[in-house]
Amino acid sequence: MMLKNTGGESIRTVKARLRREGTRKRDALTLEERTLKSQVICRALMEDPAWKRAEAVLTYMNFRTEVITDPLVRAALAQGKKVYAPRILDSGISGAMEFFKVTDPDLLKESPMGIREPLPDPAGRFGKDIFPADRVLVVVPGTVFDEKRGRIGYAGGYYDRFLSEAEGLLTIALSFDCQIIPDVPMEDHDIRPQIIMTETRIIK
Repeated sequence: MMLKNTGGESIRTVKARLRREGTRKRDALTLEERTLKSQVICRALMEDPAWKRAEAVLTYMNFRTEVITDPLVRAALAQGKKVYAPRILDSGISGAMEFFKVTDPDLLKESPMGIREPLPDPAGRFGKDIFPADRVLVVVPGTVFDEKRGRIGYAGGYYDRFLSEAEGLLTIALSFDCQIIPDVPMEDHDIRPQIIMTETRIIK
């Protein structure tokens, strides 16, 4: 059943509007601004105890105007961590997303959508039984967030489905300040990241 907010709009309609607005604000940043802010965010993440503890880092590969994650990938590999990036195996409402090992970000291939993805090598597929849950860090993208750690993604539900089946993994979302709003409408299936990092603050 479609849920309603106090203004009479469906939650999905509100989320779609907020998604557009959040993306527009992010797109308004110049490349120099996004690069500098991304560097600050990545440094903050790499100074966090969760990063230092992690043996495996599951991270999105930045697309369009998202927080740039290439520095994280290269740093993790240099520190001997295992790095995995997502690949969409099936699209649609019930589509699947799995993570596969990355050994060199320059070897990733662009999907038809232009998103850099690893090859679907079965030997490099991430599995929950490979590492202790508290040694796995999942770096999450998004379009809009709030100070209660509410999150709006890209409407595919891929991260919500993946995380619902991978309990115990630490999730940290990366966001620019301009993507933080007072309140994000949430549905029952939506999963809040445990931490949100921006260029000026850490929301826990």
